[in-house]
Amino acid sequence: MTRKKQQQQQQKKLKLWLSHLNKPHKRAHHQKPQQQLTDLRTDNELAETLVAELENVEAQYEAIVNKLPQDCSELSTHVDGLHLIAPAGQHHPLMTHCNANGWTTVQRRFDGSADFNRSWADYAQGFGTPSGEYWIGNEQLHHLTLNNCTQLRIQMQDIYDNNWVAEYKHFYISSRDDGYRLHIGDYSGNASDALNYQQGMQFSAIDDDRDISQTHCAANYEGGWWFSHCQHANLNGRYNLGLTWFDAGRNEWIAVRSSQMLVKRLPSDVCAPSSSNEAAAAAAAAAAAAIAATTTTTATPVVPSTRPTTVVQFVAAAQA
Repeated sequence: MTRKKQQQQQQKKLKLWLSHLNKPHKRAHHQKPQQQLTDLRTDNELAETLVAELENVEAQYEAIVNKLPQDCSELSTHVDGLHLIAPAGQHHPLMTHCNANGWTTVQRRFDGSADFNRSWADYAQGFGTPSGEYWIGNEQLHHLTLNNCTQLRIQMQDIYDNNWVAEYKHFYISSRDDGYRLHIGDYSGNASDALNYQQGMQFSAIDDDRDISQTHCAANYEGGWWFSHCQHANLNGRYNLGLTWFDAGRNEWIAVRSSQMLVKRLPSDVCAPSSSNEAAAAAAAAAAAAIAATTTTTATPVVPSTRPTTVVQFVAAAQA
């Protein structure tokens, strides 16, 4: 018997048992006590069998999830497209976009088709589609960076077709209880270290203002972010109002047309000795408290770009 037929038979049994247990059992008033006891034993046996079958299904599900890569860097073959992963500490699969170099896409904007003006809970959960505009979710970001050995790469193109890159060798997002606080370090790239202005900040959204500005940045610019003051870096704002990144070298804002944020685990041999995330959080919070007040500005309106072509590759990792 094939595995598929076995699964079909198990599903059929489960449906029969569920329908039987959920069906009201009317006992005749004249039914003998012995018959009533027999019926109760039958129901108990069916319930025990059902629980055993459900536990078996749960164990099979866990086994499948545990076989999935924790992020795109663990894929057996690196092909640009959509893949199933299961971040550490999570117990369910997640579809996301991976590039050919093993980077996991956690954010993408390019045409304004997805609504990024969402609640704090929505940003925690994630929204959009991995093949289009997308936010992977702060809870997923926390689990993807939980080992404190993750790098962040931000790729941007401005309205003049110039390409900009900002990389952070160290990137960690704290837990929900800590407000998904941002921790970054060791910048490189040509886009300027704009994200450093938001070091140590908790995540703000339209319904939860956690910035240190006198205004509500997430509400004003219609998108959630690790705001300190509003516009040093903001890749999640309303698309036609402008996505921005402050270029300190030129002392002006980059008018971002498209953005992609990606994460990748560093090789274990280059990771710094593990220091406590609590100490990192304290240092980052102290840095955030020292951020000087700056004047916010509205970015140059952007021109929508053409939707990128993506090769969709579903990996049957669960069947490996």
